[in-house]
Amino acid sequence: MTKLFKSLLALLLCLALLPPAAALAEEEAEPSILDDAAIQAMLDEYIASHDINPENISVGYVYTATGDTWFYNADKWYYSASMYKVPLMMILAEKEHMGELTRDSEVKGLKLGYAEELILTYSHNDYAHLMMSALAPTEPDCRDMYKQYAQLPDDYYVSDFRDYSYFTARFMTQVMTTLFSEPERFPNVIECLLNAQPEDYYNITLGQYDIAQKYGSYRDNSWRDWNHTAAIIYLPNPIILTVMTLDNPTSELTIAELGKLFADYSLSLDGKLEQYRAEQEAARLAAEEEAKRQAEEEERRLAEAAEEPDIATVQDAAEVMAPAAETPAPAEAPSAAVNEENTALRLYVLIGAAAIGALCLLFYLRSRKRP
Repeated sequence: MTKLFKSLLALLLCLALLPPAAALAEEEAEPSILDDAAIQAMLDEYIASHDINPENISVGYVYTATGDTWFYNADKWYYSASMYKVPLMMILAEKEHMGELTRDSEVKGLKLGYAEELILTYSHNDYAHLMMSALAPTEPDCRDMYKQYAQLPDDYYVSDFRDYSYFTARFMTQVMTTLFSEPERFPNVIECLLNAQPEDYYNITLGQYDIAQKYGSYRDNSWRDWNHTAAIIYLPNPIILTVMTLDNPTSELTIAELGKLFADYSLSLDGKLEQYRAEQEAARLAAEEEAKRQAEEEERRLAEAAEEPDIATVQDAAEVMAPAAETPAPAEAPSAAVNEENTALRLYVLIGAAAIGALCLLFYLRSRKRP
């Protein structure tokens, strides 16, 4: 009996600790035209066939026709090398858009238009550092300004972002998405990037398309080798693609070949786009219709409730119309001793009920064992 009682008690405890059913249900995924599993398989096959360390490559991808995104190792931090020049020059270009500067304004002795071309198209390091010094007292202070072009919380950024210009694929992809989405806000930036590395990186495999790209390449004293490229690739429906690599001896070719893979995948989506948009529109209209139906149902329920007599109001009116009766003397409050006695009585009743239930269960189980 003791063993049975312990088993029953354990079962009750387990049931009590189970989360509610709503907590067990998976969150409904946002609709997307992208096939995440297919993209992952495509990248996995490429990584395996080219003997690439999967920990040393990151990818950020945006199909701009729908805004759907896909990432691989999205939040791994890499030394950005020259990729930082994109958000840097976006800051100055935005000042031109706001009327604070013109293309002919001099910044640290350089005309802005000339600085943009040398820094974005030809990746001039010294001029880039001059522009940083024009914007903030220190380079780390300048890097803090880059955050405005991504949609990431402050606690996302590690100290290496500010101190040593480390980026992630997620950050850089969001910066390029901002640039693509609001080109008028950043005059001349995309135009300069369209002329960058005309025979290199994504242009190796996708040279038939316009490509606004910025590479970053650096090898340190310990022979660690970073090589990345972020770009807007102007397919019929443009894509944004960031590939970041570490210690890959064929990194530029890797970037170019991945550009081709993601471009081909994107082109395959174009044929599904019309049907996808029709399905999304149908889903949106259905959701609106359901919301309208629920609102009308609630309005009808409230109207019916308003037509029903208020029982409390009727009772109050009856009391006013009835002759006044003598108010009975208030009952004497029970003493503390009586309250304790009532509490004890309730406790005994509960214990007794539990004991009877346990005995019934025991007799039932024993009866089942009899032949």
